[in-house]
Amino acid sequence: MRTVFEDTNEAASLETPKTGQSIPVLLWLIAILFLVGAFAVYRIVSNRIVLPPPPGVVLNDTKQVNELLYKFNQLIKEGNFDQAQAMLSVEGQKKLADSQKPLREALLAQRKGKDDKVLEAVPLTENAIVTDTSIIIGITYYFDKNETIYVPLTVVKEQIADSERLAIADWEEKKPEASPSPGASTSPSATTGVAKPEEKKPETATPEKK
Repeated sequence: MRTVFEDTNEAASLETPKTGQSIPVLLWLIAILFLVGAFAVYRIVSNRIVLPPPPGVVLNDTKQVNELLYKFNQLIKEGNFDQAQAMLSVEGQKKLADSQKPLREALLAQRKGKDDKVLEAVPLTENAIVTDTSIIIGITYYFDKNETIYVPLTVVKEQIADSERLAIADWEEKKPEASPSPGASTSPSATTGVAKPEEKKPETATPEKK
């Protein structure tokens, strides 16, 4: 026979739930959330695009030269000559200072004092002159009434402190130096400036009169 105490204990156990059974379920939920979060972080990191380091400054890189000319000419078209002047090299800054002219007057000297706006700038890359230290690319500037001027821009690579950049060093066409013609020849007397002594003719003996 069951006693009254056994029936009372069984009834109490049915009314009061055991808290120990809910702990494993909570741990499973935490573990699942942790795995889902770790997988999401892994997907984000694995799909992240790592940008390569920027390329070094190269003078013979067509893309870098075109970007420089585009920025410079865009500032010229906008009439922002102060920012355009900042794109000149140290040599170009000195050349501009020696001319005692503003950049607009020096760059567009062929306009002869006209202050009309530059409407378009077209680089002539097919006629570029490439050397070890510079690239000369002609620019055709268009003005109102379809007037144009041709300006050769010299692009150089320069180093300022610990950084390198491409800059514009000149905007004038260099005239070739005159060289002597290959057929011309100079005599030694002409080069030294000493005249040749005249050759003496041999004296002829005259017969004595008797």
